[in-house]
Amino acid sequence: MRFSLVERSGHVRLVPFIQVCPVFCLPDRITPEHWRSEWDDTDEQACLNTEFFTIMANFEQWLAGLLGQREYAAKQLLEDRTGLHFLIAWSLFESKCFSGNFEARKLLVDGLLPDTSLDEQQSLQRLGSLFHARYQDDQRLFALAPKEFTPQYLLEELRKLLQLPRQDLSAQNHRFICLFVASRVRNNMFHGMKGIDDWLRDKELIEQSTEALQVFVSAAERDKRTLAPEVA
Repeated sequence: MRFSLVERSGHVRLVPFIQVCPVFCLPDRITPEHWRSEWDDTDEQACLNTEFFTIMANFEQWLAGLLGQREYAAKQLLEDRTGLHFLIAWSLFESKCFSGNFEARKLLVDGLLPDTSLDEQQSLQRLGSLFHARYQDDQRLFALAPKEFTPQYLLEELRKLLQLPRQDLSAQNHRFICLFVASRVRNNMFHGMKGIDDWLRDKELIEQSTEALQVFVSAAERDKRTLAPEVA
């Protein structure tokens, strides 16, 4: 339900407004029982004529507005495990590896991310090789990284690596390719030319990008533990 806090005669009262939704984080003295016992028709007019703030009730509406998408698309994203896994992995990646502020230019900074284990390096090599093969196709590359939305120095760096034989790619090359692809997948979800529903259709790419992010987050957490409590 949506509620509004209305001040009348020096008292702040909670009154229902428009829809029904749960109440969160309200002062102890304002309870549903309070407004139910004292509600009358004059409160409705007071609600309409008085400045008030509305408690956000519908998460889908909020997310849709935040992303500039229709509500059905936001709901589709929240109901899709592939999309949710990517969102969670990206949030952890940005927090752990970029102190909560991802910047594309940092993708070219050596030593920014912690060292990976042998198994993690093999995972990045496998994923980097898949991306290297996938984006030999110019149409796929344009769909991932449209020129007007992609920093040109990053796109040029990727094109250089795409021209190399796959066996000549270094561990650092694989790391950059994985970072580039995952960051563009994230960017396309929020700022791409297509909507969320189109974005969700490429599940394989999203899953592969999520796997790459998992590698980076795991390495960063191993380097500096912040997510799980320390074991005594």
